[in-house]
Amino acid sequence: MKRTHEERENFECHENSSEQRISNDLVPAPNVTGLMRRIILNQGEISADAVISIQQCVIKFIRYVTAEANARCGEGMRTTMTAHDVLIALNKLGFHHYIGPLFIYMNRFQEFQAEQGDPPVIRRHYSSPEVWGLVHQVLTLKG
Repeated sequence: MKRTHEERENFECHENSSEQRISNDLVPAPNVTGLMRRIILNQGEISADAVISIQQCVIKFIRYVTAEANARCGEGMRTTMTAHDVLIALNKLGFHHYIGPLFIYMNRFQEFQAEQGDPPVIRRHYSSPEVWGLVHQVLTLKG
């Protein structure tokens, strides 16, 4: 199918804006490089292409999990996504091995906030029976 000149310009403009949006959404390169350096040998080199590839993978993963969590919010007619929704989405997508560590992190973060006198994060989501059930499943699978 041949495109008219105007269609080609619109397509190219959309393609460029899409590329621009992706580059704006990427995790900062120094953060990615720092994480990569922790894993590879000190004398190892990290190319710019490798950093860009990891940045793109991270943003795709975030979008993938967020879309699933958002679908859960839509089912409940809610407009606010919670950590609870993300944990359920991770489990549904097969990333159950992240649930236990994230649950522990969220609880420690909550304790830290309380020590600092910060307003508490909504606690009911962390202690929901559904999340506790997921954490129990994950921890019993490890044992």
